[in-house]
Amino acid sequence: MNKKSLIIVLTVIAVLVISALVYFLMNTENSFLVGEPKLKLEDFVEFKDDVYTSYFSDIEMMDIHPTVLEDIYMIDSRVYISYVGKIPRGNKDSSMYIVFKAIKGKENELKQKLEDYLQIHIGRWKHMPEQQKLAEEARIGKKGDIVYLIIGKDAKKIVGLL
Repeated sequence: MNKKSLIIVLTVIAVLVISALVYFLMNTENSFLVGEPKLKLEDFVEFKDDVYTSYFSDIEMMDIHPTVLEDIYMIDSRVYISYVGKIPRGNKDSSMYIVFKAIKGKENELKQKLEDYLQIHIGRWKHMPEQQKLAEEARIGKKGDIVYLIIGKDAKKIVGLL
């Protein structure tokens, strides 16, 4: 095989390998090339159901949408793999929970974003001292790659479920 043929064969192989790699990365969940990670909640389904039915069932709540995470919580989708969270409908209760499975190395950044949000959240409840106190007693933390913010009368028990 001459030198020119070898270069052509190696070029074709390189193009095929790069094409396969791009295809794999573009079609893999949570790929940085796709942008926003796809939500994979199966890690949290049992947690979500247990927490909601056991601790928040008396509050009408709704899921936290990904755009809310970016617009209200200022949490970029590139710092987490998946999450589950609920906030109350209306403006009657400060209780809420959000639990993230963070991307490795992003746990502290995510925790700081939750701490920043909590300060704003506490301020929103100054007209309702009981709800403000509940927010002030929130639990923020991390366990491995799990980062959480839990506001509720049984926040300490809920953290124990993680």
